[in-house]
Parts: sequence; structure tokens; C-alpha cells
Amino acid sequence: MEEDPTLIGRPLPDAVKMLMRRVLSFTNEPEEICEQQIEDTIIETFAPDWINVITPTSTPQFRSAANPFLDYANVYRDGEMVGFILLWCDDRRLSAIEQAWVSDDPPEGWPGPDDVRFEPITLHP
Repeated sequence: MEEDPTLIGRPLPDAVKMLMRRVLSFTNEPEEICEQQIEDTIIETFAPDWINVITPTSTPQFRSAANPFLDYANVYRDGEMVGFILLWCDDRRLSAIEQAWVSDDPPEGWPGPDDVRFEPITLHP
């Protein structure tokens, strides 16, 4: 995966939107606010492991001010935990999605929603 400057200023790709929906489904935030945040974001930078987004101030805010927004959204491939997803917020609105990995090899792409599990007792190495 490489940086893709052609995506700057555009909405998130559908695959990343689906991933964000999966991660946000692990929260207590209202579904309609989660969906509005995802749909309103515009890509500011797009890298293999980090996407900065701009969410308009007109978009309803999350209730939580936590940052990262949610931890313990672990990524599995072939039954093995290979990383985790972090969502970052600014002023209670989405500002970034990060993909961290726990192996020597970086991921080749963003994981699918079915590869992500919420495991609050798992500690990241």
C-alpha cells in the first residue's frame, strides 16, 4: 500500500467506511451520529496506515471526547491477531483512522469489517 494523493478531498472509500462502521458499532454512540460522521468526512491525507479526515463542524458531535475514540478493535487474519484499528477525534468528530500492526510486516491493505473484533481485555504488545 502506498500513499494515494488522488483521494485527497474526496469521501472515504466504501471499504474504509464499512470498517469505520464496524469499529463504531462497538461504541455506545447513536448509530445515526456515527453514520453522519462517516458520510460527512472528506480525506485530508491517505497513507497505508493512517487516513486523516476532515469532518465539518455542522456534523453532529459524538458524546464521547475520548482519544483514541476506541481502543481494542483488534484485527485478525487467519485466526491470529495482527494489529488493531484506532479512531481519532477532534472536537468530538472523526479526524483520523489508524491501522497499527504487531508483526514485522506491515499490512497490505485496510482490513475488512469481519476481520475486526472488539476485545477490551486484550492488551496490545
